[in-house]
Amino acid sequence: MALWQFEFSLIPKNANVESWRERSTPKKAIQYLDTILKKSILDGVVKYGESDSTCIELFYEDNKLDEILCRLDLRNLTQLLLEKIVDFCKLADGVILYNGKSYPVDLDSLRNLMLQSKAAKFCQDPAKYLSML
Repeated sequence: MALWQFEFSLIPKNANVESWRERSTPKKAIQYLDTILKKSILDGVVKYGESDSTCIELFYEDNKLDEILCRLDLRNLTQLLLEKIVDFCKLADGVILYNGKSYPVDLDSLRNLMLQSKAAKFCQDPAKYLSML
């Protein structure tokens, strides 16, 4: 993960687990990803977007979806792309898992989490952020 990326997991709503293995794959949500980010596949990981930018990774185990990891590039994230990512999360019927806590999927919640993140602090003043490390 790059310093400018805000990272969270998307986990199933109303579940006591973080894995998607016990849920049916959110096919409509995944099809929607095909319309917003470029897809690549490597070693059981389906990645939408670029590793050093905004990307959503789907991790599979035994051909079953196990984990969804989202990384948002706060250097150049547009309102439109953020709205589409929220739409994807809603289509998947998931919730945001960030720093061990779950949050509802909506634009305001995600925006507030991003603004309070280390990635946002880095993007606001990279030199100051790096000097505090």
